[in-house]
Amino acid sequence: MDKTRKLLLLSSSCLAILFSLSSAYGQVAVNTNNLTTLTPSNYTGSSGPSNLSNLTYSAYNDNDIGFSIQHPLDWRIDKNNTSSYTVAGFDSPNGTANVDVRVFPSGDYKSIKDYGDKRFKESGDYTLLQYYRNSTTLLSGKPAIKVTYLTTNQGFFGSSTSKALMVATLIPEKKSIYAIVYYSNPQDFNDFRPVVEKMIDSFKISGKGPVIQEDNSSSSVP
Repeated sequence: MDKTRKLLLLSSSCLAILFSLSSAYGQVAVNTNNLTTLTPSNYTGSSGPSNLSNLTYSAYNDNDIGFSIQHPLDWRIDKNNTSSYTVAGFDSPNGTANVDVRVFPSGDYKSIKDYGDKRFKESGDYTLLQYYRNSTTLLSGKPAIKVTYLTTNQGFFGSSTSKALMVATLIPEKKSIYAIVYYSNPQDFNDFRPVVEKMIDSFKISGKGPVIQEDNSSSSVP
C-alpha cells in the first residue's frame, strides 16, 4: 500500500507541474511581427505569387536581337536554353513557371495570321484551348496572335502535360517572328498568369535587325 500511495503522489505532482507550466505559457503573448518564413518572398509554398502588388520588376535588355522585357526581380534568367529559338528564359523561384522569349525566321509565313493558322489551327500537335487575333491582340504595339494550348512532353520517366500561352508577332523588316511563351503545370497556370501578362505588356521590340537565319539544328516549334 505504501508503494502504491507513493506512486499516486508522484503522478499527482507531475500532473500539477505540467498544468502550471501550460498555464504559464498560455499567458505569453506572441508577437507575430517577429515571425519569419523560409519560403521565397512573395511566393506561397506550392503555387504562384501570394501578393502580386509587392513584386519588384527588373528590365532585361538585348540590344543585339533588339528587345526588352520586364521580369520579376527574383526570377532566374536562363540564357543557356536555345531550343526552339529561345534567346532568353525566365524561371519562377519555385520552378513551376517558365517564360521564354523566342525569335525565329518567318520563313514562308506571309503574316502572323498565316503563322497562327498553320501552326495551331491546322495542326494536330497541340490541344488548342483559346485563340485570339483581333485589333486588340498586340505585342509591342504590333498585330499578334494569342494562343492557349496543352502540349505533351516526352521525358525519361514518361510523358507530362504542360499548359502554355503564346503571344507572337511577325516583324517583316527583320524577317522574324518574336514570341513570348509561358509554360506551367496546368494546376499552376492561373496563379502566374497576372505576372506573365505584365511581362507581355512590357515587351518592346527595337532596332531594324538582325535577320534571324534558318538553322537546321534548331526548331521553330513553340
